Amino acid sequence: ELKSVIPATPAAVLIDKNGEFVYAGPLSEGLACSQGSGFVEIVISNLQAGFNSSLLIADTKGCYCVNNA
Repeated sequence: ELKSVIPATPAAVLIDKNGEFVYAGPLSEGLACSQGSGFVEIVISNLQAGFNSSLLIADTKGCYCVNNA
């Protein structure tokens, strides 16, 4: 079960266009999930620059999104 490996919610798994593992873990860390400031954006930016860290983050609980709707 994926939740036993990545306890964070919300989480993401990224695979590149060649089917290679890129990232698995929380979208962000801390009290908010703000667009542009999370782990996923950093990983995508690095991938576009030609660097794949094959990063698995399993030791954080992730972000805590507030829904004001």
